[in-house]
Amino acid sequence: MAALARLYGQYRQRLSIKGFMRVVGQPYWRLRDYLQGDGRRTQRGQIQSQALTAILGVAGAQPTYGYRRVYHRLRQQHTGIGRERVRRFMGRVGVQPPPPMKKKRPAPAVVAERDWPQGRRLQIDATRFRLDDGVAWVYLVEDVKTRQCLAASAAPTLSQERAAATLLDGRRQLSALGLPGPRLIQSDAGSDFTSGHFQQVCQDIGQWVRCRVAQVGGMGILERLNRTFKHEFIFRHEVNTLANLRALLPAFQRWYNEQRLHSYLAYYTPASVLADEVAAILS
Repeated sequence: MAALARLYGQYRQRLSIKGFMRVVGQPYWRLRDYLQGDGRRTQRGQIQSQALTAILGVAGAQPTYGYRRVYHRLRQQHTGIGRERVRRFMGRVGVQPPPPMKKKRPAPAVVAERDWPQGRRLQIDATRFRLDDGVAWVYLVEDVKTRQCLAASAAPTLSQERAAATLLDGRRQLSALGLPGPRLIQSDAGSDFTSGHFQQVCQDIGQWVRCRVAQVGGMGILERLNRTFKHEFIFRHEVNTLANLRALLPAFQRWYNEQRLHSYLAYYTPASVLADEVAAILS
């Protein structure tokens, strides 16, 4: 029928639809209905084109808008375009708000054991608790050589200031025992450890390297301390609040350092091994 409509266009000045269709031997109403439908299709196409132009205009001016906001903006402009049409058109042409882009600093590379700088190794990590008054985090600092838990602190959130303060507390414990010298700080790549303030503290007392849990001499050492802290001590007490948790930290350090036998230390306590090291230095 489209071919007949194009042919009729050449004779419409001389022939009516009936006359033309009589010549070609077909019912005239077929061409009549087709031409009327063609007009409606043209009008519908114009309406859709206008709607798409309006939708793209709003979406282009407000690239973070989803279809609901685009619809309400068009409604305020009295365009008469329905919400479903906005949704359908935006999906068809791929106009959707871009996902939020969060700039991430590249994580420091993991340093292999053979490339570690010189220094007495201190590890630091934070472990999470869910309490009645909210989430709490406990920072632990461990002397790798003696497995001594040098410092512990609890806070409602992770923070570079809390991490740095706990690290400095652990360093002071070693210095007070006459064990000065550079420290090699090991941690994962948490934002509290890669932040500027914490990194500056590490530079002041030694150097810092990022380690994984699974690598030899890596953060698996402190992960074991975290597990002991939770399952062998905290979970055996009634701890409901951050205040309860903080109150137990000194008792944990005494128990872990002075009473609990450590398999890595041939079943001696960390405190006794550390005391032997200090005595050897003083003798």
